[in-house]
Amino acid sequence: MDIRKIKKIIDLMKKEPQVNEIEIREDKEMVRISQSCLTSRQPAPSHSTPLVQSTTLTQEPTTKHNIENKHTVNSPMVGTFYTAPTPGAKRFFEIGEHVNAGDVICLIEAMKTFNQIEADKTGTLSTCLADNRQPVEYGQPLFVIED
Repeated sequence: MDIRKIKKIIDLMKKEPQVNEIEIREDKEMVRISQSCLTSRQPAPSHSTPLVQSTTLTQEPTTKHNIENKHTVNSPMVGTFYTAPTPGAKRFFEIGEHVNAGDVICLIEAMKTFNQIEADKTGTLSTCLADNRQPVEYGQPLFVIED
């Protein structure tokens, strides 16, 4: 599915707060965009921010982690998730390791560009919710950071 189309839909939904949710299907892909943020994952923002979830209809649901009331670092874009700067290199993090706000914790490759994703909170990296070298979606939780 074309990311530009998704971004246009998000912009339209920001301008039209009465539209709560929209779902689009193209071939085997489906995108659901919702105005409501999951308040159990993070505090509600002062303005309406769409939450985008995209799944392939043929995929089985992944293992669920209990992340309610925990701080998550979410993907800022659609792309491929990497835990190390190069194949075979040391990972950016280890589970249980202390991270500071601003530390690089992963990379997301989008359109042949590697984007560094930083911890947005100081704490202990308790859970990784994405698999190395697998696609991630905009807004998808990647890590749990606990105090």
